[in-house]
Amino acid sequence: MNSIRYDAWVTGNNDFRVPSSGKTIDDGNKQLKAITDKAEFYDMCANVTTKDTKQYIEDIPPYIIKDVNGVKVGIIGVTSLKPQIRKWT
Repeated sequence: MNSIRYDAWVTGNNDFRVPSSGKTIDDGNKQLKAITDKAEFYDMCANVTTKDTKQYIEDIPPYIIKDVNGVKVGIIGVTSLKPQIRKWT
């Protein structure tokens, strides 16, 4: 995705799930961080929050605003309704 110069992507339901049995939510968060740290473009997700605090995923905004030839364009990231992790809604 870096090589074809994406502007943005949306965190998908499998990007932040706990990788396998015996792993914890922290392992899933580390997996997501490893993916986003390599990205040379924006990551967004507007419809996933933690169950307990209702906060968005750390360091991943719900939207971005880009300037495209002098016009401000809003891009909102929305993923599937059922994230594959227990502590996210």
